[in-house]
Amino acid sequence: MADQIHERSVAFNISDGDFEFRAADDGDGLSISGWITRFGEPTVISDWLGEYVEEIDRKAFDRTLVERGPAKVKMQFDHGHSVFGTLPIGVWQTIRAERKGLWGEGRIHDNWHTIPIRAAIESQALDGMSFKFKVVGEKWRKAEPGSGKLDHRVLTEVALFEAGPVVHQAYEGTSVGLRSRALDLYR
Repeated sequence: MADQIHERSVAFNISDGDFEFRAADDGDGLSISGWITRFGEPTVISDWLGEYVEEIDRKAFDRTLVERGPAKVKMQFDHGHSVFGTLPIGVWQTIRAERKGLWGEGRIHDNWHTIPIRAAIESQALDGMSFKFKVVGEKWRKAEPGSGKLDHRVLTEVALFEAGPVVHQAYEGTSVGLRSRALDLYR
């Protein structure tokens, strides 16, 4: 299954402290940051492989981040499944593995097609991120037949191609935030 390209999306809960605002000093509303994915959090996935539990190992992104860096990871809205297609909405400046998960910081383009995306993030109508990847390494643990449990997949290494805000998430625990002067006044 390593030849298949996968998409995974994650939501966040603002009350859990996972939502963070980090941005340029001028607070121009073009800086985006948040959890792209979380490590070690089992999530039920249903795709062409069937239904199973999946989690991401803390070191799964290490090689791809060294080899590709954030500049090679495209920032797209909803995996390019929107009216704007695969046109990138911005550029990732930082993508790094932290204790909790994969953290990203970048700049959204200042143009007409990102205005509704930025507004949706600011109003928290968009509250999660997702990423597109290819499996390089994985471990499977088969469930006991008749146990009612699902097989368990751990992604041990992935090649990361794309990440960005999405409408619907597969994983709980991701976040997306935008910095603007209006939000600064509120906070």
